[in-house]
Amino acid sequence: MIDETRAARDGVLPVMYREKSTGTTPSPLCVADVRPPVRDRSGAVLPVV
Repeated sequence: MIDETRAARDGVLPVMYREKSTGTTPSPLCVADVRPPVRDRSGAVLPVV
């Protein structure tokens, strides 16, 4: 599932994941925001400012 609104508005791709649980308690869902690199016309990655 892709959060298209968040990707368009904030330029990030949220990734949901769950780490392996221990024992009988389920582990919580986690979300990491990934910001893809910005490239110029030549394909070079631009620095983050």
